[in-house]
Amino acid sequence: MVSVSPGRIEGELCFATADAVLRESAQLLKTGSIDLSGITRADSAGVALLLELRRRHGAPLPLTQIPAQLGGLIEFFNLGAILMPPQPSGSAP
Repeated sequence: MVSVSPGRIEGELCFATADAVLRESAQLLKTGSIDLSGITRADSAGVALLLELRRRHGAPLPLTQIPAQLGGLIEFFNLGAILMPPQPSGSAP
């Protein structure tokens, strides 16, 4: 199960929920960043979904509060530079 609101995803970010999140992508991208603190579980489809959301956004998409399990997947697939770029000095995390 997954819940999407402007700038926030809660629940599982996985193959079973990816379609539901994509259907709500316009609402999700309204704030220009995504809070992932509510993610309870993710898989490779969830990582692919984050890449697609970034593509739809058309610019770097700040992801905040990335859970350890999801961050581990992002690093495993060597996508940290794309999905978790370093913040410029003086920027809020």
